[in-house]
Amino acid sequence: MIEKLTKNPDQLFEITDDSEAKLLLTQLGLVDKFRKKVPGVESSNQIATGTCKTHYILALYFTGKTVETDNGYLVYAVPKSEVSVDQMIQYTAAILTGVGMVSDEPISWGSYSDKSN
Repeated sequence: MIEKLTKNPDQLFEITDDSEAKLLLTQLGLVDKFRKKVPGVESSNQIATGTCKTHYILALYFTGKTVETDNGYLVYAVPKSEVSVDQMIQYTAAILTGVGMVSDEPISWGSYSDKSN
């Protein structure tokens, strides 16, 4: 999976397939950052971040949702050539604070589109 990213360094990837997401997260050493069950919590949204040579990685894991298809991984591989580290931090912070909620719409970098690096 990492090879796919390095062969396409300027492409944004949104990975919704759990098998592909787990493979990438395993290759990056991030898959163990998520807890399958959070004690005392029915439903949780978890996030982990990382990088590879060409992309920033923003990974989300949803568990305990009523609708089974709402559970699982969502991974964004964002090209370093298109987005600065500061923009990636801002976007991640927005998701953590609930401002940048994940939706069916493609990522809109909006205020994050002015590269600072």
